[in-house]
Amino acid sequence: MPEPRIVVINQPRYMPSCGYLHRMYLADLFVYLDSVKYSPHDWENRNRIKTSHGPQWISVPVRRVATEQRIADTLVDARGWQRRHLKSLELNYRRAPYFDVVYPLIRGVLEQPWARLVDVNLRLTEVVLEYLGWKVACVRASALGVEGLRGQELLIGLCQKVGADAYLSGPLGRDYIVPARFREAGLGLAFHDYRPPVYPQLFGDFVPNLSALDLLFNCGPGAADYICRANASRASVLGATKENG
Repeated sequence: MPEPRIVVINQPRYMPSCGYLHRMYLADLFVYLDSVKYSPHDWENRNRIKTSHGPQWISVPVRRVATEQRIADTLVDARGWQRRHLKSLELNYRRAPYFDVVYPLIRGVLEQPWARLVDVNLRLTEVVLEYLGWKVACVRASALGVEGLRGQELLIGLCQKVGADAYLSGPLGRDYIVPARFREAGLGLAFHDYRPPVYPQLFGDFVPNLSALDLLFNCGPGAADYICRANASRASVLGATKENG
C-alpha cells in the first residue's frame, strides 16, 4: 500500500524562514495559499535579517487597492525597494562565508521587474529550494478553483481537490482546527512544531527565526542539514497523521 500523500498549505512568504522551508521539505505537495486575504502585518511582504544592531525588518511596499484584496492580486510598489533590499543584504552579509555564492542568486531575482508580490515570493523560494537541492511539488491555491470556503473548511476543500491523504499544519492551526472534522473528511492530520536550528552567525549572540537567507549566507551547503536537524522526519509525520486520521 502506498504511503499517504502529505499536503502542506501556507501563504506565500517573503524570504521565508527555516521552519517554513522545513514544512515544504516534508510535503508531497505544497499549496501556496494565495487565494486568501492579504494581511499587511503578517509575513507575506516582509522578513527579518541580522545586522550589527540586531534583527532588522526588510519589507516590500505594496499597493492597497481594496481591504479584501487577495494575496494573488496584491501588487508591489516599484519605488526602489529591490535596490534597498540588495544593499541591506550586501552591507550586512558581505563578510559571511558564502556571500559570494548566495548573493548573486538573490540579486538575480530581485533585479527583475516584478509586478505581483506572489510572483517575487515564489521565485525567491524556488531559488532557495534549488540551492538546498530540494525538489518540492507546488501549486497555487488560486489555480485550484476552490471558492466560498474559509478557515479549516478551506483547508479541507483544498486537500480534497488535490487528492491529499493527510494535512500537515503549522502550530497555530491548533487555534482553529478541529481534528474530528478532518477525520470526518477522511484526512490524517499532524502539526509541525519546529525547533529553529542554532548555527554560526555574524554579529554576536545567536538570533533565531530570521529569514533562511541568514542561514544560507553563513552556512552555505550545510544549510539543508541545519534546517532538518533535531526536527520531525517524514516518518514521524506519517506516524502522527495515521494516529489522527
